[in-house]
Amino acid sequence: MSEPETPFQAPRLEPYTIQPALPQTLLEKHGVHPLLFGFISLIIIFILYQLVGSLITLLIFGLDLSKANVSGLRIVTGVGQIVLILLPAFILARLASFTPRQYMRIHTPNPLAIIHAIVGVFSLQQILQVYLFFQDKIPLPDLLRKFQDQFKEMYEQTYAMLVGSHSIPELMFVILIIAIIP
Repeated sequence: MSEPETPFQAPRLEPYTIQPALPQTLLEKHGVHPLLFGFISLIIIFILYQLVGSLITLLIFGLDLSKANVSGLRIVTGVGQIVLILLPAFILARLASFTPRQYMRIHTPNPLAIIHAIVGVFSLQQILQVYLFFQDKIPLPDLLRKFQDQFKEMYEQTYAMLVGSHSIPELMFVILIIAIIP
């Protein structure tokens, strides 16, 4: 006859079994802190897009972008954003996690978060305007000021050329390259 079970009865112990080790991500194997990995990832993607992308654009179109094919520049910009920003981000996320979707926190945003983002963007624009006002007041030597003015003019011309459109289909293409892909 067995004894009645009491609430203080010790649990039955199963024989000891060795559990297989769970696979480790690159961060776990090497003990890399996630913040450090994120910072290194930003540096890698910045270098890829800004330096490698600029070099490729320079090799394809040369120094005088005003005479370049505008559609070609737009296509190179879009392809560069996908190949030099999005793809490396997915590869780096895969190194950090076996579930990149969870690691990158891809989900439907909260409507309140969207409102906060919009307010933040408009607030930052005002702050940047003040910053730019004071930046223009910084005295620079004439040689640097001349170089800065030439660079600013070239940048504004290129930007206006890339975002300008003369038809609805061209506008849709610009929106794709400038807003949707990034």
